[in-house]
Amino acid sequence: NFEFLSGEDPYLGSKMAKAYVQGVQSQGVFCVMKHWIFNSQETNRETESSVVDDKTAWELYYPPFEAAVEAGVSGAMCSYNRVNGVYSCENNKQLNQIL
Repeated sequence: NFEFLSGEDPYLGSKMAKAYVQGVQSQGVFCVMKHWIFNSQETNRETESSVVDDKTAWELYYPPFEAAVEAGVSGAMCSYNRVNGVYSCENNKQLNQIL
């Protein structure tokens, strides 16, 4: 997916996200991470549901976002897809427990 900062490597993504957020925001510019979460396809992204178990999510998908939050990112943009059947921007677990 062309919207990933680091392709599919969660370790590299974590390192790059932290450095990117700190670099952008050191210049007085807000940095927003996107797309929270599981936005891995463009085709039918507004109607598909990404079904991802917690272990996979924490090992592969969350680390770059976690690093961005730890670096002080200013905001987050939801993804268009559903997460386990609930639209990402309406997903209580993703927005209020994980993020």
